[in-house]
Amino acid sequence: MAKQGGPGFFFMKRILFLENGVTGGGSFDSLTQLVLNLDTEKYEPHVVFVNKTRFFDQCKDAGIQTYLLKDPLYTGLKLSVPRRAWFHAWHMLEKIHPRFWKISERMIHCTSMLRLRRIMRKANIDLVHVNDQPVRDLYAIILARSLRIPCVSFIRSDRAGKLSSYKKRFLNEVVDVFVANSHYIKERWVHRGLKAENVVVVHNAITQEKVAAPAVMDNQGFVLGCVSQFRKGKGHAFLLRAFRKIVKMRKNVHLLLVGDGPLLEDAKKLASRLNIEMSVTFCGYQNNPLEWIKKMDLFILPSEDEPFGRVVLEAMLMNVPVVATNGGGVPEIITHEKTGLLVEYNKDDELSAAVFRCLDDEELRSRFARSGRELVEREFSIEAHVKRVENVYDNSLC
Repeated sequence: MAKQGGPGFFFMKRILFLENGVTGGGSFDSLTQLVLNLDTEKYEPHVVFVNKTRFFDQCKDAGIQTYLLKDPLYTGLKLSVPRRAWFHAWHMLEKIHPRFWKISERMIHCTSMLRLRRIMRKANIDLVHVNDQPVRDLYAIILARSLRIPCVSFIRSDRAGKLSSYKKRFLNEVVDVFVANSHYIKERWVHRGLKAENVVVVHNAITQEKVAAPAVMDNQGFVLGCVSQFRKGKGHAFLLRAFRKIVKMRKNVHLLLVGDGPLLEDAKKLASRLNIEMSVTFCGYQNNPLEWIKKMDLFILPSEDEPFGRVVLEAMLMNVPVVATNGGGVPEIITHEKTGLLVEYNKDDELSAAVFRCLDDEELRSRFARSGRELVEREFSIEAHVKRVENVYDNSLC
């Protein structure tokens, strides 16, 4: 028996965490850091992934009960033609008859729900934590409801379509609490139909790790960089256009782009058309993003509307000054002129001007690096984050 940890906690509570993501991005990292830092006298985590990434191994190596689930829709990057046709047929049924959405979810994810049900019953789960966003996690929320298990739904993304009245009613009635990773994301989902009083904001956090910079990119002068997936809304074309203006004025500048994704080849072609390919290095996906960030002299986040901007915290942690777009949840991290510079999305001249300011002012870079690091240590520590999340669990389990 664990020590009593709060109201209603006389026995250790078993929590099932479900990560439906594919590529191992920020939601995986946030979940893993949370699980690794939970109070083990109060909680016993059981973590389910539908795709195997380094985070699966990280949890398993830490001695956490870890499961790999093969979901017909979310496992893997590509769907076969028959599978795509099958899912399309069920989604069309839902569009024609919106009240049949539960049937659609159960049919598409039938094998996953059966496996999850077995895991939940065998482990005697007390609480379900779904980790992406309510629409993507619907099948698990339905299952938690059928088993009468409290459910906490984390919202780390805005990538979801319009909610039907049936889904809105179900989510608002069934989910104990929604946890948004920024006020921006909360506002977006409240506008979509979630009740504001059911949504709390808990910002992401990061652990304070010590890393060494990789032995690459030597003798390249001033290194600008970005770590991000290459997909719609991430702003790589915007960054490359602005960088062309910078290269024309400064020869000893290099751009380091870390990440992978469906628009990577498009970005490479654009760099070639802009005649800047010799000054840009595409590094692909890296398991050690902090090490690559530490090699940068200036970090740039050009996203259109980043849900939160966890990578900004990572740059600040590495004492790297940041220039980012003034959209999404990023302004909840960066205070313009105090902890970094904010620019408007797709304003090439504005971005290049901000970079030139940092290039020309070493004292400004040092000030941003220092204030950014202090901000992370003060406001975004993993200890404070875990405590806030544990309070959410406690309230849901009472």
